[in-house]
Amino acid sequence: MIIPDWLSDLNFAFSRQNDGQMSFKRTEPETVIENRVKFFNNRNLNLDSVVAGEIVHGTGVSLVTKVDSGRGARNRTWIPKVDGLVTSDPGILLLTTHADCAPLIIYNPKHKILGQAHAGWRGLVSGIVENLIETLNSINGSGSGNLRAWIGPTIGACCYEVDVNVAEQFPQECCYLNGGSIRLSLVRFIRMELERLGFNPQLVTDSEVCTSCDKQFSSMRRDGIHTNAMACVTGLP
Repeated sequence: MIIPDWLSDLNFAFSRQNDGQMSFKRTEPETVIENRVKFFNNRNLNLDSVVAGEIVHGTGVSLVTKVDSGRGARNRTWIPKVDGLVTSDPGILLLTTHADCAPLIIYNPKHKILGQAHAGWRGLVSGIVENLIETLNSINGSGSGNLRAWIGPTIGACCYEVDVNVAEQFPQECCYLNGGSIRLSLVRFIRMELERLGFNPQLVTDSEVCTSCDKQFSSMRRDGIHTNAMACVTGLP
């Protein structure tokens, strides 16, 4: 998994399939709490500093602070109807869960502002990337020129077969014919969106992991609804 230097400077962790289920929507709370406690303790991170969104495959983005610490950490007290989180407070950890949909982290190193989103195809075509950037820039109006982005492990065009109705909602550059099937590149679309919104392409890093190809990562397309959703965690140092 490719990780840019700036992301290594943050509090960052990304779980794997064998770390267990990280989503309260997939199994009983006790199992998720046990998995999260072990995962966080092994990385010297504080679970009770977590702020999580509900994850509804939408475009909602919430600006969160230390007051929100603990929301969604050990139960379903998450920020409702939200797939994106933004903070300028170093005392909290942003958490989103994934099992093919892209984790997107955006960071303003000059002003120390951090954003993170769960970006599936529905959220992407509806504007989750733009909403995340607008919320980041609303803190000081700094603009996209100061931002860096990381696209985490997500299903690749090699494995992501979609029907015509989904493909028609994306630019042709993001869709590929493979025999009789259509394959969609979420990474390509995110890169195009970021560039449209003022990003320098050289400041966008792709993890280069396809969750369906690499079995250490979780994939709903590969394993079905019972796959272990992974946790993406970031926080300002």
